[in-house]
Order: sequence, then C-alpha cells, then structure tokens
Amino acid sequence: MSTVNIKTTSSMHGALTYQEKNDSAVYETASCEPLSFYDTAMSMLSDNKRRTIEALTIVQSFSPNELDYTNPDHVLIAHQAGVALCEILHKKYHVMFNVVTHTDSAGHNVHNHITIPNVDLETGKALQGEVKLHDNLVQINDALMRDLGL
Repeated sequence: MSTVNIKTTSSMHGALTYQEKNDSAVYETASCEPLSFYDTAMSMLSDNKRRTIEALTIVQSFSPNELDYTNPDHVLIAHQAGVALCEILHKKYHVMFNVVTHTDSAGHNVHNHITIPNVDLETGKALQGEVKLHDNLVQINDALMRDLGL
C-alpha cells in the first residue's frame, strides 16, 4: 500500500520544475495538456493576488517490496495509481492535477509527485475543501490501493 504526504507551496512553478527536471521522471499526466497546465493554472490563480498558497503538492510513495523501481511495468502501475487518485480528487474537490512518476529515491521506491493548483474549477476561488482534503487524503488513498490490489 502506498503512503501519501501532502504539503502546500507558494511556488507552483518551483514544484513543477523539480518534477519535470528530474532525470528519473518517467511518466507525466495532467488534467489538461501538460504544456498548458502551468499557464492555465496560473491564469486561474492570478484572479486573486492575495493568495499566498499557489498549490498543494502530494508525494505518493510505494514500498520497494510492492513495486520494483527497475521494472517498467511496476512504474506504470504506480503512475496509473497516481492518476486514479487524482481523478477521485478531481471529482470530489473540483481540482486540476499534474502527476509525474519518479524512480530516483534513496530508498529505491517508485513515487508520484502530484501538483494541485489552489483553485476550485467550479468557483475559481481557493480550495475550500483544502482542510478536508488534508484530512481525507490518507483514507481516499488507502481505499484506492485496496481497490487496485496494492
């Protein structure tokens, strides 16, 4: 079963740069075209200049005993699990997302870096469910992992 860790960031650009610059980035999926993800999100965020949190970042890690970072099939499974988690979050919290899968950790575990802009797609305002998202992320992820047999 994967573990998840969520944080806020004042620099979505910095989070995305780290994700995509890393040599171990294997797959990337975004809720819109990856090349326009940043521009689309920043356009929505720019409506409120006082917003100090630009995005939420999630790291979803898989144990080396579960998924082997050297096995391309296992890396794809990890990526698909990250996308599935984001699709649930999209439906529940109306968010955009970007998922990048890495294989570079010191512990040799496959992990996903997920970026969620701090904007509700329905209202254009900051995520009102951010606290609920923090509280519910582990439960949502655990339920998904059980459903996927991970």
